[in-house]
Amino acid sequence: VEINNLFDKEYEVVNDTGIWSRYPLLTEDFKLWLPILTIAIAVSIVGNIILIISDKYYLRQIINFISNIFGIAAVATLLSLFPFDFSVIPNTELTKILIPIVTIALIFIILGLAVGTIVSLIKLIVYTAKKRA
Repeated sequence: VEINNLFDKEYEVVNDTGIWSRYPLLTEDFKLWLPILTIAIAVSIVGNIILIISDKYYLRQIINFISNIFGIAAVATLLSLFPFDFSVIPNTELTKILIPIVTIALIFIILGLAVGTIVSLIKLIVYTAKKRA
């Protein structure tokens, strides 16, 4: 079986040269999300560097709380922009399935980060209350 027949929509031969076609899934809105992602990653990196230098329980909970807040902001912005264009995928059934799957996955990520944020905040409050008592 020739490779042309296997990948007739992704691969073609022009003037004896094989050309692979690309299907970009990201729209221009993706560029709007990158600064938010960059800030969230930078906050996480700085927080982890601080924890490498001084790993104290109180500081760890504060850094986890702040990192989770920035993570929630990044994922929520990605969800609101939804810079994915699955219509370029040749399989229309897959396109219909991918949109809700990606949306649900992003919502679960936000929920997981929110639970982590609440847990960090509760641990911080309990630790502070015990320390004062």
